[in-house]
Amino acid sequence: SGKSAELPEAQEGMACAQTLLTAITEAEKASKAGDWEPAIEWANAALGVAQFSNHLRELKTLALVGSGRKAELLTFVETTVSLSSTNTTAIGPTGPKEIGKELARLRSVVVTLEYVRALWMTPGRSIDARLTLQSAIADFPQGETPRLKDLAQLIERIGKLKVKGDSEFRNGNFHAARKAYTNALRELGDQNPHMAAILRCNRAASSMLLHLYDDAVGDCTEALRIAPYYVKAYLRRARSLVYLGQYHTALNDFHEYLDSPEGQSSHDSSIFQEMEHVYRIMQKEKSERRSERRERFSKLLEDVLPTVRAEPKAPRSGSSVKTPPVRDYYDVLGLNDTATTSEITTAYRRLAVKIHPDKHRSSKQKSQYNKAFK
Repeated sequence: SGKSAELPEAQEGMACAQTLLTAITEAEKASKAGDWEPAIEWANAALGVAQFSNHLRELKTLALVGSGRKAELLTFVETTVSLSSTNTTAIGPTGPKEIGKELARLRSVVVTLEYVRALWMTPGRSIDARLTLQSAIADFPQGETPRLKDLAQLIERIGKLKVKGDSEFRNGNFHAARKAYTNALRELGDQNPHMAAILRCNRAASSMLLHLYDDAVGDCTEALRIAPYYVKAYLRRARSLVYLGQYHTALNDFHEYLDSPEGQSSHDSSIFQEMEHVYRIMQKEKSERRSERRERFSKLLEDVLPTVRAEPKAPRSGSSVKTPPVRDYYDVLGLNDTATTSEITTAYRRLAVKIHPDKHRSSKQKSQYNKAFK
């Protein structure tokens, strides 16, 4: 009877092992092919059977990285270390240093690296990333820390260059600030889009104060491409575009910023004052263009409508060519030759409207006035 009781348990164990093996195989195959969603699903299925497997944790971590699900990665790792901590005598981690210690205890360099990278790329959590990494390196076996130390050194170098750029900017050394931000961007590469957006936006501020507005617009545009949520770049680009005279585009950027949650929570009245200033400039330029057109039109009338009452030249003797009669354009406009420029302009416009083909519906009238208008 003992053997008969053990048989179902053995069968159940075999089925469970087969399920786990299938899930691991499929997760690995999907990850290798870059099919991240199936890889995540299979990894979850396998973790349901073996939740403390580092291999499965790493499979899911890499799949989450590949699919760009950064927030889910942070939640997964923090839940993992919490469960692991609860499974032992330790108390669940409460801060970045404690999480770093737990990650070191789990002994997974891949999970630790990707978790810290995700933290570093999350707005407002770069300090957490540095503290977590420092704590993990301190507790990891020394032979497993080179990659962790490389990331820690990179974060440290970028941080120092940014601080240097910020300090130079506050001291009015804008060329030096630009250089520091440029060095930081070169060092950073494409490893942290959020930090790159910050550095580009800061460099744009330096460029603006050096009157390098095209450079500022370029940096803000790239910042928005790699981090569309970083709306501060809209505001900085709008101000640069104003200096470049691209007022309509600048107003669009001002509105993009003000429509964002950050803009809606902002109580900076100077932004509205800047926009009002742009509207005034646009209105003034429109008025100036209108005046310039009027002046050109008046000058044209003065050239085209001189006093034309001179007698036509007589044809040469023996010539059979008839000289066409010279039209009196004052008569055409219904004016006398003492009319002022303003009167000529008004009469010309009135006549142009009267004979414009679009003002007449019948095809006969359209044809007639089309000839007259041309």
